[in-house]
Amino acid sequence: METITIHKASGNSYSVRKKISTTLRERNAYAIPLSQVLTREFRKLVNDEISKLQRSGVLKLFSNRSGRIRKQEVIIEKAISLSSIKRIVDRIVKYGAKVRDRLGKKYLKSISKESWSLDENANDAFVARKRKILSDTLQRYGKDLDDTIRDVLATAATETRRPSISEISARIRAAALGLSGILGENVAKRIAETEVASFQNFGAYNAYKIAKVKKIQWVSIIDGRTRPGKRAVPRADHIAINGAEVDLGSPFDMPITNTPMLYPGDPKGSVHDIVNCRCTIIPAR
Repeated sequence: METITIHKASGNSYSVRKKISTTLRERNAYAIPLSQVLTREFRKLVNDEISKLQRSGVLKLFSNRSGRIRKQEVIIEKAISLSSIKRIVDRIVKYGAKVRDRLGKKYLKSISKESWSLDENANDAFVARKRKILSDTLQRYGKDLDDTIRDVLATAATETRRPSISEISARIRAAALGLSGILGENVAKRIAETEVASFQNFGAYNAYKIAKVKKIQWVSIIDGRTRPGKRAVPRADHIAINGAEVDLGSPFDMPITNTPMLYPGDPKGSVHDIVNCRCTIIPAR
């Protein structure tokens, strides 16, 4: 296991490390089930698209069961429909809300006797941004899937010995769902970990607001996964801002991307500052 180093952290460094260790365990516990759900959703999307291509005769057209291919015969519709995107986004947001509430209540209970409640305006704005970001991301993946399918079919068309329908189907699955696939398990894991961390930090921020915490501190996890501290690398923000304190309600000013963020995973931030972010916030002492 890699050593976690906390730089510039105020207060008791042991208590900070303990908080970070607990935070990572909590995220992992929630991210794994979401990752599994997304993996199943992505497999279903790809398998449904393959079935659609089979029913429409496109796979047969490029297989060893067809003659010469005419471009006007080939029509490939969007692989991921808007309804599918909405379904997946709904599942992520619903799951994220559970993470926000469960962990937010836990953090609030540890520092205050106040009752848990949501700032509805802040929550509505947060969820709206989340939906937009996730929808745009899935639409981009859908386009990538369309391009991947076209590449597989184009390759099949140039082969002296045409592949069978089952071989073409297997190639599409491997390209889309394999280790480096556009909808593979690594992609599902990245989305799950990113979203769980974002909802968790939003829950913590809401808890600290209820408890009337005056200042909060940004705490970065600096280990072998953290990008090097070079200004050319936007994620170096998370090294530079580690230990920074602000009044609760005021944003952290990310020193490299120059993006204001209220907490790690704030959807107002840049994609470089959000995706795969493992940072958290704690009350400043």
